[in-house]
Amino acid sequence: MTTFDFIVQDCTSLRYFMPIVIEGNKQKIQSNFYLNRNNKYNCPFLPKNLNEIKLLANAYNINLLLLKEDKIQDNSITFLVEGVGREFLNCNALNVSLTYMTDFTVCYRNYVKDENIHYVIFPNKFFAEYYNDMKIYPPDGKPAGQTISSKNVYLGSPKYDIDLKRYSYFKKLPNTPKTILIIAPNSGDLKAFKMFEKLHKSYIEKGYTVLVKSRGKSPVSSNLRGTFYFEDDHWFPHTTMVLIKDSDLVISFGSTVTKECIMVGTPFIDINFKNFKHLDFLCDKKACLAFDEKVTFKEVVESTELLLKKQWKDEIKALQQKYLFDAKSVSKKIIEFCLNMKGEMA
Repeated sequence: MTTFDFIVQDCTSLRYFMPIVIEGNKQKIQSNFYLNRNNKYNCPFLPKNLNEIKLLANAYNINLLLLKEDKIQDNSITFLVEGVGREFLNCNALNVSLTYMTDFTVCYRNYVKDENIHYVIFPNKFFAEYYNDMKIYPPDGKPAGQTISSKNVYLGSPKYDIDLKRYSYFKKLPNTPKTILIIAPNSGDLKAFKMFEKLHKSYIEKGYTVLVKSRGKSPVSSNLRGTFYFEDDHWFPHTTMVLIKDSDLVISFGSTVTKECIMVGTPFIDINFKNFKHLDFLCDKKACLAFDEKVTFKEVVESTELLLKKQWKDEIKALQQKYLFDAKSVSKKIIEFCLNMKGEMA
């Protein structure tokens, strides 16, 4: 009997794995999580994270195992993210790596030649082709690109194969004109942080409900936490995606959250003071705006008011169809592909 085995070395991977687990349950396929430690805030063995994993395991009938002690069996279809944990793969299993946001631009070349990784699932062919000729990753100079190979399969990302309407952090949001989510920049990014402070003050003064989301490793001070403040409160469904769904507009600072905004259907303003622009093709100058270091505070405020005046569903849908993919049934497609390939290995 085939099993689905997932290498969980960080909790970030849960947002990719859980939709496959849920679809696998519908097809009566047993899922197993092979847990391993890391030294970061998303370590599966931190008490808060382990508690969430145990809750998910109980809710979705997932067996919890230790990656360093429990061997992955031959009948396995094993999933991992960006090749992380590939040293523990069973060469007789079918091993499939998922890509993570834009990390594949640097990571892919390091694992794609591993003979124990049989397939790499990309969101679509456009992503692989767009970054294939990239030579270096500008922020740190690492070798990048070379993202096309015969191992690529273009099936979408399971991360978005979820009905977010079922989830919210609010029974009812405050009765304010609009809700704005700010993805807080790192305090070390001085220009971005200064803009964040000014926008935070302005939006509060204008009476908006302001949601501030920061990463667990870089919290913001109590005076910059908006109407409601969040870190990585849940890994599945991930806090950021739920907040995007509950918001009328998202403000980010050079973040790949812009992709999540389009997949969820929420307009955004991305303010990037860095030389390298993530996913620059996702900005249409209508519902999804991108500004560089030349932008003024006044321009951002004016753009905010413009974007909040109307619905942008058609424009966002057009971007999704052009550059991304339809999230519906992605997990089902991945499972169908993997079961077929596993059958050919028999």
